[in-house]
Amino acid sequence: MIIMIMPSSNEYRIFIISLFSLMIFNPIQIIQTNPVIVDMDQLNQLIDDDSMMLENPQILPPQSTIPYINEQQDEIGVIIPPTLATTAKENDLFNADTLPSSSSSSSSFMDNMMMLATQNITENIVQLNPKDCIFVKTEEGIYTLTSEDESNLVCGLYLMASPTQFVEIEFLQFDVSCHKNGLLSVVDGWELMGQFFPSVEDHPIPRDARYHEFCGHVKPKKIFRMSQNVGLIEYRIPNVGQGFTVRVRFVENPKPCNTIIQGVNYGIYTLRNYGRRINCTMSILFSASFRILSMNVGQSYRRLDSMIHSPKNYVAETGVIKKCKKRGMNDYVEFRGGQGLDTQLMQIGDDVCGFRPFPHKKRFTVMCTNTAVRLVSSGQYDNQIEFGYEPMLDLEPPSQQPASLICPINLQDQ
Repeated sequence: MIIMIMPSSNEYRIFIISLFSLMIFNPIQIIQTNPVIVDMDQLNQLIDDDSMMLENPQILPPQSTIPYINEQQDEIGVIIPPTLATTAKENDLFNADTLPSSSSSSSSFMDNMMMLATQNITENIVQLNPKDCIFVKTEEGIYTLTSEDESNLVCGLYLMASPTQFVEIEFLQFDVSCHKNGLLSVVDGWELMGQFFPSVEDHPIPRDARYHEFCGHVKPKKIFRMSQNVGLIEYRIPNVGQGFTVRVRFVENPKPCNTIIQGVNYGIYTLRNYGRRINCTMSILFSASFRILSMNVGQSYRRLDSMIHSPKNYVAETGVIKKCKKRGMNDYVEFRGGQGLDTQLMQIGDDVCGFRPFPHKKRFTVMCTNTAVRLVSSGQYDNQIEFGYEPMLDLEPPSQQPASLICPINLQDQ
């Protein structure tokens, strides 16, 4: 069974604003994934700043506007099977004949919370407000939530590490009764309005395997490590006094691929496939202008080595080649834009390939709600592209060059 967060367009806008509250004061970001391209002395470590969230928790949608779960919704919406007991039984999470009552399990959960509070824990402990429904967190620590009503809303705790880190989730307390359709899912990536990041096509794990679903009164023993720098806990807790507590850690990722970038200032990032047959995407949740600083995509290193050591090594540069996919090339970089998280549903503004060791003068500007740079790799080459990005918060493309892509305005969002 898969539960999904399906906010209205207004709530999606509020979700983006809540991200801005985290990002607005971040300085220039230089995210190093390729030590050959940028000198180490020039690097600034990405600042993962959640201080504004502590002072000004979240800008959240009113609960009454988030859709209620119903059994009529199917693959295009929230998927609810006729009974949760069968699903939970298959997961060996509980035995329906031996379940304690809601009141006794809630009391047990609160007792465990008290025990947790008395332990010598040095991590940051954050009590999530159960009256809110969407949280975006960018700090490690312990997060706990206890339901105060019998709401059937599907809510989400969105977690984001720096681009060169994995998100890791460990359950410390768990009490989400399967009765009344209670359920919790750990999602490898982000999901919003039925769209996923990373997209289903670009993720190394099938979509169904990216969901880990639980209900009952036994905490999951597994420590869940995401495949990228973002992860999500979706939950529906319709029983008063029940809830969960998780420990969130950020673990270094030596070969980052898919990532969502935080920060609304100019930054530098490098996408690299490390010779793997894999597609890697850097996504930004607003319009942005990109400039290629160096690129080697679809070029053999053996060929480059022989040219670099020749007296006329300048001939190694092919320059930035456009429309590579149309030319039949299997390795290229796409600049995409759209209205949601899923890069496969985005339009393509430009695609490029080739070898250029110096900055390219042309900008690639994408005027859409969401933008992405996607590196497509066949596995034949060690592809990498370093680029600068600048958010276009005023929604106006640069006057010097036309935008690569301008998404149509959704009249419903006005």
